[in-house]
Amino acid sequence: MKLVDKMHRDNSIRTSLQEKERVKILKLKTRTTRDTAKSVPAINRAEALVVLAKLIEYRDHWNMIDGFTVNWDDTSAVKWCISMNGKTMTRSYSYTNPTFLYFGNQETRDHFFHTYRELIDLVKLLY
Repeated sequence: MKLVDKMHRDNSIRTSLQEKERVKILKLKTRTTRDTAKSVPAINRAEALVVLAKLIEYRDHWNMIDGFTVNWDDTSAVKWCISMNGKTMTRSYSYTNPTFLYFGNQETRDHFFHTYRELIDLVKLLY
């Protein structure tokens, strides 16, 4: 076997191994979400989870300022919510259906929604 042919073959093997390793890394970085067939990179999911945690902290702070404490067992009390339905974000109210962004009044919910709209959009990929 000529030296040039051997070098070409060795390069092909090395490239093939590198490609297999890259595929393994991509598989580790990408997982399929539970409710969708689309793959979401792990870094994007992690960022969305951090944003979700921030939004929950902000929600709790806004509710504390309003003096609102949620009681999902109280079916007579209205909870003003921002919820996700697939990729659609809705502002609504609920008596018993728990959501992660809930408020004591419509004005607070709407103000929160407009203030943190970009962050809320980032969380959509989790749904």
